[in-house]
Amino acid sequence: MGAMVAGLRELLKRRALAGIEYSGLPGMSLSCRRAVERLLMTGERFELAVVVTAQGRHGLLLRTGIGDWIAIKTGFTSGYSGTGPNEFARTLRLLGAFQVEVEEVEVPPRMLDRLERSALTIADLVIVETGKRIRPSRTYDYIYDIAQVSQDNMPPQAGLPKVMPWGLLDHRLVDLAMGFEENPDHALMTGWRRLEDAVRAKLDKETPESRVFATAFSGLSSQLHWVGLNAGEHTGRGQLFTGAYSAFRNPRAHKELNSPTGELFGQFLLLNFLFQLESTATRRFVVEPE
Repeated sequence: MGAMVAGLRELLKRRALAGIEYSGLPGMSLSCRRAVERLLMTGERFELAVVVTAQGRHGLLLRTGIGDWIAIKTGFTSGYSGTGPNEFARTLRLLGAFQVEVEEVEVPPRMLDRLERSALTIADLVIVETGKRIRPSRTYDYIYDIAQVSQDNMPPQAGLPKVMPWGLLDHRLVDLAMGFEENPDHALMTGWRRLEDAVRAKLDKETPESRVFATAFSGLSSQLHWVGLNAGEHTGRGQLFTGAYSAFRNPRAHKELNSPTGELFGQFLLLNFLFQLESTATRRFVVEPE
């Protein structure tokens, strides 16, 4: 009797909901690919991706470094030419670019139905963790069956959205970053003016706009410096300011530029780095002659 009760308890436990995170929409391949992209772009590290397959439908279970599972719903398909296989191939290629190991397990169709309802059970996760892996692996077949994907020479991560690294931003640029996508030219020009004002405020005299960075950082007699750097390192940092000013700020101030979005984003990140360098620059101590 005791063994029967224990067995019943174990059965009920295995049928209990797994209580894991779900993302993506069932039957919507683009939604599921973007769900994977968002997870990768947040910096989440996955040690394993398990493709759960039933009758040409596919879902994904992603295992994090601490052993948690995140489920991507059944938006992926294979076996024909269409959006579902195309997005599936792109997703697998992207996981490979992020060095995520990919395995595949054949599962009962009802399990994918539960995945669509965000209702996987503990028993389902046991299948994902311990189920027999498909050999030989079909991962590359899913990719190479789609010529548009397999013949794409662009690195998979290059197609990811350009996302602002909020945790790295200098606080003086946050408001400009929030409006960057709508008006990058305003964000860049205003950011440069703020940087010039911040540097000028540390100088002991009014300096012409075009000479602010040179006066602050150029040469051994510069008014500002970074404690602990040798002359070569200091010169290199100073040239970052003057070079970036000449290459990006000056042209933008004098004419309308039509730069690619990726280039504008890179300029904003460079500007942010200069703000971080400025924040640690201090007045140079000069010994007055007796």
